Order: sequence, then C-alpha cells, then structure tokens
Amino acid sequence: MKLKTRLLIVILLALIPTILLIVFNTIEDHKRLTSEAKEEAHRLTRLIADNLNNIVDSTQHLLIALSKIEEVKQIDTEGCNKLFSELIKEYPLYANLLGFTPDGSLFCSAFPVNKPVNVINKNWFKSVLKNRKFVVSDYQFGSSCSKDVITMLYPVSSYDGEIDLILAANLDLKWLNKDISQAKLPEGTTIRIIDRNGTVLSRRPDPDKWVGKSFADSPVIKIVLKEKEGTIEAIEGIDNVKRLYAFTSLKNNIEIYVSVGIPQKLVYEKINTYLKYSLLIIFLIASIAIFGAMLVSHFSIVVPIKKLIKAAKDLGNGDLKTRANLANQGEFSELANAFDSMCESLEKKEDERSQIEQMLEKTFASLDEVILITEPITRMIIDCNEAIDRIFGYTKQEVIGKNTSFLHVDQNHYEEFGKELFSSLDKKGIFYFNFEMKRKNGTIFPSEHVVTEIIDESKNRKWIVSVVRDISSRKESEQKIIESEKRLNRILENLPAGVIYIEGDNISMNKTAETLTGYSRFELKTLDDLFKSLYPRREHEVRRIYEADKVIGFREKRDILITCKNGQLRHIEFSRITLEEEEIWVFNDINKRKKMEEAITESEERYRSLIEASPNAIVLIDLDGNFIAANYQCALLYGYNNLGEMFQNRLNFFDLILSTDRKMAKENINSILEKGVLKNIEYNMIKKDLTHFPSEVSMSIVKSTNGIPETITGIIRDITDKRKAEEERLKLEAQFRHVQKMEAIGTLAGGIAHDFNNILSIITGYTELSIEHLAKGNAIKDHLMQINKATQRAKELINQILTFSRKTEKERQEIRVSLIVKETLKLLRASLPSTIKIRQDIQANFSLVLAETTQLHQVIMNLCTNASHAMREDGGTLTVSLIDLDIKDSDINSGTRDLSPGPYIRLTVSDTGHGMDKATMERIFDPFFTTKKQGEGTGMGLSVVHGIVKSCEGMVIVQSEPKKGSTFHVYLPKVEGKVKLTSAPKQPLPQGTERLLFVDDEAPMVDLWKDILQHLGYKVITETSSVKALETFRNAQNSEEKFDILITDQTMPNMTGLKLSQEIKNMDPNIPIIICTGYSESVTSETIKNLGIEGFLTKPLSMREVAKMIRELLDKKI
Repeated sequence: MKLKTRLLIVILLALIPTILLIVFNTIEDHKRLTSEAKEEAHRLTRLIADNLNNIVDSTQHLLIALSKIEEVKQIDTEGCNKLFSELIKEYPLYANLLGFTPDGSLFCSAFPVNKPVNVINKNWFKSVLKNRKFVVSDYQFGSSCSKDVITMLYPVSSYDGEIDLILAANLDLKWLNKDISQAKLPEGTTIRIIDRNGTVLSRRPDPDKWVGKSFADSPVIKIVLKEKEGTIEAIEGIDNVKRLYAFTSLKNNIEIYVSVGIPQKLVYEKINTYLKYSLLIIFLIASIAIFGAMLVSHFSIVVPIKKLIKAAKDLGNGDLKTRANLANQGEFSELANAFDSMCESLEKKEDERSQIEQMLEKTFASLDEVILITEPITRMIIDCNEAIDRIFGYTKQEVIGKNTSFLHVDQNHYEEFGKELFSSLDKKGIFYFNFEMKRKNGTIFPSEHVVTEIIDESKNRKWIVSVVRDISSRKESEQKIIESEKRLNRILENLPAGVIYIEGDNISMNKTAETLTGYSRFELKTLDDLFKSLYPRREHEVRRIYEADKVIGFREKRDILITCKNGQLRHIEFSRITLEEEEIWVFNDINKRKKMEEAITESEERYRSLIEASPNAIVLIDLDGNFIAANYQCALLYGYNNLGEMFQNRLNFFDLILSTDRKMAKENINSILEKGVLKNIEYNMIKKDLTHFPSEVSMSIVKSTNGIPETITGIIRDITDKRKAEEERLKLEAQFRHVQKMEAIGTLAGGIAHDFNNILSIITGYTELSIEHLAKGNAIKDHLMQINKATQRAKELINQILTFSRKTEKERQEIRVSLIVKETLKLLRASLPSTIKIRQDIQANFSLVLAETTQLHQVIMNLCTNASHAMREDGGTLTVSLIDLDIKDSDINSGTRDLSPGPYIRLTVSDTGHGMDKATMERIFDPFFTTKKQGEGTGMGLSVVHGIVKSCEGMVIVQSEPKKGSTFHVYLPKVEGKVKLTSAPKQPLPQGTERLLFVDDEAPMVDLWKDILQHLGYKVITETSSVKALETFRNAQNSEEKFDILITDQTMPNMTGLKLSQEIKNMDPNIPIIICTGYSESVTSETIKNLGIEGFLTKPLSMREVAKMIRELLDKKI
C-alpha cells in the first residue's frame, strides 16, 4: 500500500473520533433534553395538581365550616339560601352552593330554584351516602346553574353516626380553565384535567373545544387512567401531535387527573439543527485536509524517505562512510542526522574493537596463570598463553592441537577431571576445583582451576576457557599453619582452666571444660547447645546478658552458676576474651570456695531467721534497760515501720511500759539477776501512737565467759487476742443460750401455727360460703370480703412466723420487688421516730427476681432497721432506691467479682448515721457479731441478709465511713418475665356430684366443709375419727355407694392422715386422696408424692382452692 493511500486513511481515521464525539454528544443531549422536558412537565403537573388539591381542601373546609352554622344545622331553607347567596359572591370559583337532605331533596341553594330538585339517583350522591365522607364527582352539567361543573359533597352526621344533611359546592370549570390559562408555559404546551371516565374537565389551549368530551379510548388517556402518575415519551395525543407527557392524580384517592404535554419538536429542535451543521463542517474540513495532505506528502515525506532508503542499503553493504545528507526536512532531517551519527559511531566502534583485540592479545600473553581454550568434545587445545611454558614447561606451539590428557597425572586422573568439569558446567556454568597436574619434566604439582564456557547463538557449548594457577607455595603455607594450630591445641587441652573457643555459632572446648561441665565436645557443638545445657532454667536471661556484654565489650571476671550434665550446680569464675570474629571463654572451678562461703552465710542466716521468723518480739537489752538489738517483729509490735525509726528516739525498754507497771518491771530486773530467768510476766505496753496493749514478757540473763551478767534477752508477745478470745468465749456461750431459746420459740410457733390455721380455716370457710350466698352489691358481702382478705393476711403472717423459726421454707418464685419494698416501708414508717425521714426512689417498678417473698421482706426490714438504729440518737434520712442495672464484663471489679455479667436489680439502703470503721465493716456479716449493747440485738440480722442474698445468687456490697453514714447495695439477678397488671376474670367454682369422704378431728371444721361441699353439689360423708373413717370406707367398698375421693386432715389422734391414706390405698389404689394440714414437719408435697398421694393443701383452706383440686383429681381419675 502506497504512502499517500496510508496518509488518506490516517486523515479519515483521525476524523472518525470527532464524528463519533458529535454523534455521542447529540445522543447525550437528546437524553438530557428529554429528561429536562420530563422534569419540567412533571413540575408543572405537580404545581397544577397542588393548586387543585388546595381548591379541594379549601372547599372541604368551607363545607365543614358551613355545617357548623345554625341555619344549616336546623335546615332553615330561607336563612340558608340567604347565607349561600352572600357567600357565592365571595367565591367566584363556585357555580353554586347547595344543601340536600339524606333523601336527595334540595333544601338550600345560592341561586333561586323554581321547581323541586331530587338527586337521590345521582351516582355522586349515592357515593357520599355509601362512603359517609367527602366526595368529588365526575364531570356534569349543573342543572341549577347551567354550567359545566364538578360537584364536591360533604356529609354532616349526628352524634349517633346518622347523616343529617349533605352540603355541596359546584366548581365552575370555566373559572378553572381561566385560572389555568394564566400559567406561563412553553409554546405548544398543553394542560389537560380529566375525570376517571376520561372526560375533559379543563384544557389549555381551546378549552371550549374539548371540555365535557370523553376521550377514554385515546392511548394517552388510557395510560393516565391506568398508571395514575408518571411520564409518557413521544406519543400522539388527542390532537394527533407527538408530545412528552407528565401526569398525576389528586391526593386522597380523588380520581381527577392532571397532565402536561410538551411538543417533541420543540424539545429536539435545537439539537437537530446543531447535528446538521456539525456534520457539514466536518465534511468540508475533511476535503481540504485530504487535498493538502496529498500535495505536501510528496515533497516533505516521499522524497526524503527515498534518500534514507538508499543510504540504508549502502550501510547494509558494509559502506560505513555512507551518509544521508538531508537538510531542512524537519523530522526527516533529524532522522537523517541520527542515521549519519549512527554510521559515524559504527565506524568509530570498529576502530576501537581493533585496538581492544590487540590489547587483549598482549594481556593474554602476559598473565601468570595459564589460560587454555579447548574444544568441548575432543578437549583439544585451540589456544593458550605464554604462561604454559613457565608452569608446565611446554611451549605454546607444543600444546596447540593436542588433547589435554598429557597435562594430567594419568588417564584415570584425566577422566575423573572431565566428569567433575562437565557436571559442574551443566549445573552452574562454571567450575572451581583443586587438582594435581603434571609438568613436562614429570613432576606433580597442586593447581587451582577456574573453568567457564562460551555459548554460541544456538546456546550450544562452543569453547571451554580454563584458568590454571600453580598453588604449591600456598599449600606449603597452609601446612605450616595446620602444624601451628596443632601445637596450640595441645597447650589448650592441658590447661588447668576450662577453655571454650567460639567462632560464629560453633564452639570447641578443652578437656578441663569437659571435666567441669560433664559434657563432651561432641555434645556441645554450638552456642545453642551451650546455653540450653548449662543454663536450662535461665537460658533466655543468660542470652540477654551475653548479647549485652558483647555490645559493651565486658571483660571483667564474674562468678556464675552452671548446671552440669549430672544435674549438679557448679560455681565457676568466668572471664571472656573477645577477638574480631572469635571469642574465648576461660573459667575456673570455685565450687569448694563457694560452698564454704555459703555455709558461713547459711549459719548466720539461720540464726537471724530464727529471730526474725519469731511471731514474738525478741530484744537484747543491757542491765539498765537500753536496747542493744531487736528483731523486726519488735518494731511492728510497738507500731513502728522499722527498727531504725524505733531506735532513733533512743528509747529505753522501761519507757515502753505503762507508768503503772514500770516500777514492777524495774523490780523484776533484780529478780532476773538473782534467778537468771523470769517467765510470763504481764505488762501494759505503750505503742508509738500512745495506745496501750497487754503483753506477756519472758526474760533470761546472758553472762560473760567469766560468769558476770552482761545483757538480758527478752521475748515479748501481744496477748490482746488471747484476752479477746476469752471475752469471745463468754459471748458465744451467751449466744448459744440465745439460740436454744430461739429453737424453743420455733417449736412453740409450730404448735401455734397448727391450731391457728385450724381456726383460720373455719373463719375463711364460712366467710367464703357466705359470700357465695349473697348477691353482688350487698353491703354485707363487701364486709365479708374484707374479713376474707384479713384471714389471708393472717395466713401470710403464720407463714412468716414459721419461716422465721426455721420451721418451713417456700419455693422461690418470680417476685415484683418494688411491691415488697413499698409494703415494707409502709409497715416500717409507723415504728420509726419522727426524727428519721424516709426517702424512696423506686425506678424498677416492674422488674422481677427469683426469690421467696418472706425472705425478701426480711432482707429489706433488717437493712432498714439497722439504718434506723444508726440514726436514733441524732435523727437523719433513710434512703431506699431500686433501679435496673446491666452489668458487663468491663464493669466487674474486685468489689463485684462474685457477680456474673447480666441484668440485675440493685436495692440500695443508705442512712446518715454514725457510720462504721474498716475493722467493723470486715466483720458485719459474721454470725452473732454486733456493735449494739447487750440485749439490743442478736448479731444475726446482717448475716441472715447475706445468706438470703447469696442463696438468690446475688451480692451485698457495703460502703461506710465514720460519721458519714452507711450504704448497703443489694444486687439480685433479674429474671425475664411479664408482670401481670390485671387479674384474670374470676371463674365460677368447679362443682360435681361425686361421693366424698371428709375426715377431720375438729367438729366445727367437719360441719363447715360438709356445708361447702354440699353447696358445690357433692355427696358428703364426714367423720371426726380417723379410725371410724377407715371403717366407713371399708363398709362402702362392699356396697354400691363407693367413695370417689378422700379428704383428710393430717394431725389426728390414734391414726394420722398419712396412715389413714395408706390403709385406704391398700383397699383402693385408684382413689384420689387430698391431705390437709395446719402445720407438720413430717408432711410436705414431696413426701406425699413419694407415697402415691395426689393432693396436698395447707390450712387455712380456701373454698376455690379445694374445689379446683377436687375437680382436677376426679377428672384425672376418669
């Protein structure tokens, strides 16, 4: 392809991006203008729709306002007509204002109506009656005003929901068209408002031509009615003009639709014109460019290229002096100059190559090493330098063309050398080796060979280049060095000190080092072996010291402890010599010397340890009482931090004794001098802070070698704890007597509970029976219900007494803590003096915990009671708060370490009383510990609190300072449950017709439950003797009237309820039995289940509770 053709193609290709860019921009502008037109149309649509929505809303508000006027409400036709006629003047947008009765009759109009009007059959009127809300009608021609309108109706309802009248307003479509025509729109833009039937309500332009006509079949109208809101691109409207449409509907599901259409031609007119002119300009530019390019290319491109081609051919033929010689040809001149420079450079390099070849030949000939160039397959010598004569004794002419085997010791030597050579060249491309070679005179000498290969263009081995060096002198020097090292090694081996030589990471050691460590030199080869073996427990520590010494160049001797191979620890004296690349460690055995030093030190330490380890103070004083020495415990005993502080005041032993005992102490010194020893004498001593403590002192005399008394040793012990222990013993004896008294109270409480529950059962039973017989609303029934509530509280009181006396325990259940707190504070308020204020902050009102009500009540009562005792002298404020708390892992600290992460309820009881010191706080939860006077407390209150909270998996934290009050925080785990705020509706009492045997040794109880059970429909046989009841049951078994269920008391003479139940079960294993008890330690729900008895109830019995259990057991039997 010719150059001109290529230039033409280049020009056309250069124009293609421009054409594509114009087309792309045109497409993008088309999309942008379409989007902008749609947005503009949609904006106009929303403006018109919002205007219509405002008109509809205003009309609805107007009709609502009219419905409040008295004349309208009273359907006063005359007054209403007058009102509407006045209003129509103020609102020109309405064609008429109307009022209708629910039967469709017109009763009011802004304009006079000459004949009766009824609209009951109109669709829009039916719609307002059906939907009972504001309605907008479709297009209609108003008969009362003779105008095109749409009617908006509002129903007015009474309090009972019935429609009293309907108010209507006819919107004048002519006014609407006039309002729309005032909008400023692009030329050719249309606005159309239609109803749900496709009927035109308003159009701009030409409203008179289109209003009132239906175009439901038009494609545009179909899309508007179907989609409700959106845009339509390039579709013909009802006037056959293509437009971009945007449409929307009115709010509140009012089926009136607004659409705006912008002519497609108007949108794309500018962009189409731009595209035409752009393409025309490009065509003209392309024509001019092609003609100019053809003309210029001949003179400025074709001619210079031909000259360059000729010069290149000459250069290719070997003419290095050829030149292009192009001037004033722009880039071609630069190319020609570069070509000419290349020719000059090649000419110059050719000259330099010739010079280098000459220089290499001279160097090759002058080298001391023999250089052999051989053929790789035959190993024939192609060339060599003159050094072959000096080293081998052969001239250059003698060896060229010969195989290299004559230079080797023998044929085997030659072949072995060849194998090593080619193996190394194949792997590495180079060969280093020491080999023995043979001179011309037959002598053998050591040589060093460095061999490489020369590869041709096909990557085949072309030549082998060998450099051979005579190393005879070097070998002799190496041998001398080896002999010198051997002599040095013999010296080191026989040194009496251990020597370890370190080179890099490798080590070697002499015999003495092997003897000292127990390891042979073959076991310890590296520094790692050395550190791991000699310092098995301190390897990392010793390595750090080694590296640090290496940096600072430490050379002083030091004593170190190593571990020998047999596990024995050995002391050595270590010194280190550091050379440039090596180190020498020298060490001597000092184990015996160290053992002697340790024995002396150990003896001294043993004596000192005996003195210092003594729990008692040990002193050495002179005969005048001056201190000579003492142990550390002596300083602590007297309140000093150390002996230096104690002795700096030059204290005398007698100065530390209380003045009342000082005279006796001095007299006892004379007794010691006479007897030599004095034991267990009690003195009151004085501490540094001037407090006193009782002590017990034993002393003995220390005499000189001549038997003369010189010093006195003394042992002093603090007997404060001993005296306290005696006081504690007496206190515990009193507490034990108190516990025995509490057990007696518990036994009495159990007996009281049994009898009292029987009494309560009778009161509860007759009360509930009377309530059942009285009608709702009866005053007596209300009174009885209060009695029933009181008996329930009495029942709870009995349970609390039993719990307090440790006679019974309840299962834990979900409890709303806030109720217990409020109830306890209400109960406590009456017992507190007026000087103590109660402040409560209950935030966790509906939170639940798993606990027992009475125990939780006891916790709150004990904490509040203790707080009130702390403030009874000066008064103060008792604060009780209850909050929810979520404890996370990050919140747990030393104070809350016993808590697991999760949700908690925190009960806080704080007072402003006298507070506690740290020593008291550490003991407040100990059983029987109390700070109150004798007779004011048992010392069990807070220990009980602590035990109850612990059993609930909670925690008690106390904070207090003297004179600043105390705060107790009780953390209880919160359980997830729903608080029942409303009680379930009361169900009727379960009834039946079965045959029952009721047994109780209390006659009033029997009479009561006979009446109750008969009231519930059952056939009841009663007995007051368990023995007779057994006989009655046995007789009934042999008759047709068998018993269906047995209800028996537990505590009865002759035969208990359990025994009776077992006898009856032997006769009829399937009969359900209910055991009732006022109180019994031997009967629980668990024990009766293990005996196969189905029911268990505690007195006082509830009618509903008994009726429900009877019915459940009988239904289960069926």
